[in-house]
Amino acid sequence: MTATVIKLPNAKSKGVQLVCSKCFSKSTASCDCGVAYVPANVAAAKAIKAHPEKSNVALAKEIGVGKDTIRRVRSTCANAQVEKRIGLDGKTRKMPCPPVLEIVNKGRVDTATEAATRSLYNCACESYALAKRSKKYLDEANFEQNVIDAISDAAKAWKELLDKVTAK
Repeated sequence: MTATVIKLPNAKSKGVQLVCSKCFSKSTASCDCGVAYVPANVAAAKAIKAHPEKSNVALAKEIGVGKDTIRRVRSTCANAQVEKRIGLDGKTRKMPCPPVLEIVNKGRVDTATEAATRSLYNCACESYALAKRSKKYLDEANFEQNVIDAISDAAKAWKELLDKVTAK
């Protein structure tokens, strides 16, 4: 939305009159603090930047916008993705692993390229999730040479794949 809200003083009411710069609709502000009103997505972006560790629901309740607004804005913000988030109840929760790529089929058979892309993405997501789950064993694991070699080989294989993909 490109509309700008302009505050106009109103002698008849206690509150400040707001006027939309697009449709010129008027309403009374819910406060009289003198600070400019901003669109919900701008308020959401500021809240996410200030508290990326808070859940979408917690931020939405705090600033008075919908949780879907927070979710939509968070998906476009750099550095807004965190490993754990604090919920409305104050509890810290792990975030789910990234979603699996879905290529819309629309009643036809996938091309070889679409199928290969989906398979490659799914393998990367599974590998990512497995690596994240493996972190919990770091404290108890016995790091014998074969364990170190296996981790190193997996990292080298993914590095080779990344080099091939980015070279295209």
